[in-house]
Amino acid sequence: MSGVSRRLARAAYWTCAWTFGYAVLKAYWAAGGKALRTTLGFPEHVWRSTGFAVVNGATVAVALVGSVVALGFVRPWGRRAPWWALSVPAWAASGVLLLYSVPKLVLNVLGSVGLLSATGGMSAQEVQRVSRWHLVLWTPFFLVWGLLWGATAWFACKERRSAR
Repeated sequence: MSGVSRRLARAAYWTCAWTFGYAVLKAYWAAGGKALRTTLGFPEHVWRSTGFAVVNGATVAVALVGSVVALGFVRPWGRRAPWWALSVPAWAASGVLLLYSVPKLVLNVLGSVGLLSATGGMSAQEVQRVSRWHLVLWTPFFLVWGLLWGATAWFACKERRSAR
């Protein structure tokens, strides 16, 4: 960790841990785990589909790569990588996660108070229940994750500028 600011180290390690935790959850679901599945609102046949298993497996792989990228900001081997090889994916992850989570906050509030109509075979009560779970668990998770990636990229770019 020598040569890395404390702020960058904290942000990068938190980002790595958050990203790795997501990979573990998705691997658990891909292996058939059932915890927290009802909070998402997918019908059981979707969880059992091959396509869903492939998507979960792909997100595990992407999250594992993301964990390595986050570590690259603070580990000596990451210093040998071109700056853009870490910064571009970090900024991209932050942007995607924030663009996903911020509008979802609005939708989750609307859904949790019954202002969204039922779709996809879900009842109005099911839409409210799932929206509340997303409002208190999933959307904040993705929002914090996006902020962590942004903080990691920000501190890394700031350090790079001050080193020049």
